[in-house]
Amino acid sequence: MKKNKILNGDEIDLINLFKFIWINKLSVILIFLLSFATTFTYKFYSNSKYKISIILNKGDAKLLEKYIYFDTIIISSEISDSDTIYNTLYKNFENIFKSEKDILLFLKNDDLNKDEIDIKFLKKSNTKYKLFLYHINPIEGSKILKSFVNYAVIKSQNNTIKDLRIIVKELKEMNIHNPKNFDLNRELFNYINLFEKDDISELFSLSSSKIVVSNSITVGLFLFISLIIGIVAVIIYLIVINHLESQRNYKRMRQK
Repeated sequence: MKKNKILNGDEIDLINLFKFIWINKLSVILIFLLSFATTFTYKFYSNSKYKISIILNKGDAKLLEKYIYFDTIIISSEISDSDTIYNTLYKNFENIFKSEKDILLFLKNDDLNKDEIDIKFLKKSNTKYKLFLYHINPIEGSKILKSFVNYAVIKSQNNTIKDLRIIVKELKEMNIHNPKNFDLNRELFNYINLFEKDDISELFSLSSSKIVVSNSITVGLFLFISLIIGIVAVIIYLIVINHLESQRNYKRMRQK
C-alpha cells in the first residue's frame, strides 16, 4: 500500500501535511523553540548598546566658605549675571553637558567616534546630576563617561574663572574714579587666583553607577524576526523529514 505524500508534484496535500505535523508535533515544537530562542538571543545582543549611568552629588557650599567675602562684594555690586562662585560653577558644569560643541570637542580630543557614543545629561534634583552614555562596550563606555566628567569639571572651573574675571573688570570700570576701590579690585583678583589653584573635585562626588543593556532595535522587531526564523526552520525540517521518509518508502517498495 502506498503512503500518502505531502508533496504530490507541485501541489501540497494539506491533510497529509497536518497529519505529518501532528505525528511529529514534539520535534516541530522543539525545532521552533530552539530556532526562535537562538535567533532572538543573537539579534538582541548583536544589536545592543550598554547604557552606562552615574549619579553625581553636588558638594556642600561650605567647601567654598573661604570665598564668602568675594561672593558678598560681587552680589552687592548688582552687576548682571553676578552670582556666588558656588552657583556659577554648577551653572557652567550644566552648560557643558548641554553644549553639543563641548561634547564634540571632548570626543575629538580623545579620538572618539561620535556615532558610537551618545552622552546624555539629566538634572535629577537640586543636589544631584544623572549622566548617561550609550556604548557597545561597557568597560570602555564607563571609562569614557568618567573621563568626560573630569573634562567637564576642569572646564567648568576654567569657565567660572573667566566669568569672575569679567565681573571684576566690570566692577573696576564702574568704580574707576574711586581710588579706594583699587585695593578692593586687587583683593578680588587674588580670590580668583586662589580659586584657580583650588581643587574642586570634592564638589562633584560620585554616589552610584549602573550598567544595563539598551537596544537600538525594539524588542517587538526582535520577536518578529525570531518568529519568522522559527517558522522557516520548521518548514525546512518538515521538508527534510518528508523527503527522507519518501526515500525510505521508495526503497521498501523496491525491495518488495
